[in-house]
Amino acid sequence: MGHTTPSIEQAEKDLAACIARAEGWDGACDRAATHLSELMVRANMRRREMVRRLRALGLAWPAARELVSHVCRELRSRRQEAQEAQFANATPLCPHCLHPIDRLTHFCPNCAGPVSVHASIDPLKRIYTMGWGYRNAVSGKPRLSVVIGMWLIFGPVFVWKTFILLDALKDGGLFGSPGRGFPADSRWDLGYDLYALGFICASCAFSAVILYKVTARWLRRCRQTQ
Repeated sequence: MGHTTPSIEQAEKDLAACIARAEGWDGACDRAATHLSELMVRANMRRREMVRRLRALGLAWPAARELVSHVCRELRSRRQEAQEAQFANATPLCPHCLHPIDRLTHFCPNCAGPVSVHASIDPLKRIYTMGWGYRNAVSGKPRLSVVIGMWLIFGPVFVWKTFILLDALKDGGLFGSPGRGFPADSRWDLGYDLYALGFICASCAFSAVILYKVTARWLRRCRQTQ
């Protein structure tokens, strides 16, 4: 780095003067060298250039390298402490709606979105988190990644349940009633078939509605951005 600020130049002169006045390396020289190193670090000077400047003023190469490393660690620690102190008393905000929330809450009181890791780990809270995600996917303006994810989740279910339903209706019975060991006119057999038929139809309808809403909203968003 060819350009040197006046403050760094003055710090170099002060360090040289301290070294000239002192019979050996004393506390004044140490403070002057540390001050010079801090100025160079704050000026984003390369570490090799800082070591070279310190060596030109009389420091040995190991001492100059250790001083620069110590100053870098010290300044990094100060910045981290300043950031922690700055955000220690700050009010957390919901990442979804920017509403102020409490540090110990797991769901935003404004939008009901998950705001903590516990909301995705706890078995019961995870169910609510998944429902919140599906609801946002079909009610907002989903991105392409959301659309692909919903198709990967509900697309195979829809195709599989539809195939089972069509195959069962083609054979005249949902699961081949006589072959299960029940008489053909058994009430239990008929009730089981009706229950399975209703469950499969509901699953197909649920998957189809979600896929339609997500895809339609994504296509509408694409047309609006064009």
